[in-house]
Amino acid sequence: MMFPNLKDKKIELDINPSDYFEAPGFHGRDDKKKAWFKEKFGNKAYPFIEVYNFRPRLSWMCFDENGSGFSTERFTENDLTQMGVTEKMLLDAIEDQGRSTDISGYYAISDEIKQKIVQNL
Repeated sequence: MMFPNLKDKKIELDINPSDYFEAPGFHGRDDKKKAWFKEKFGNKAYPFIEVYNFRPRLSWMCFDENGSGFSTERFTENDLTQMGVTEKMLLDAIEDQGRSTDISGYYAISDEIKQKIVQNL
């Protein structure tokens, strides 16, 4: 496994970054919302494309057991080469969402990238 920190996480390939950041009650959660976040994101990890400083990077969003906190673990250039994921694939996935690397943000991966990840888990 390329990412030993993921061994205790449930890998979710169909979570979109907007599922978390645009979720109702993202800020100021009551007990009901906390329970929803725990069920939806608790102890899970999902891949996404992070754009920062005009550069796309494939990363993992790794949630804590409550689904309220997360850390980011980035794929290295070596990881991408081993998996067969190219920068063009990342750019195409961003463009397919009507976006570009001109704006920093978190974007969903494409089915093509998803398949490459599955083959290497």
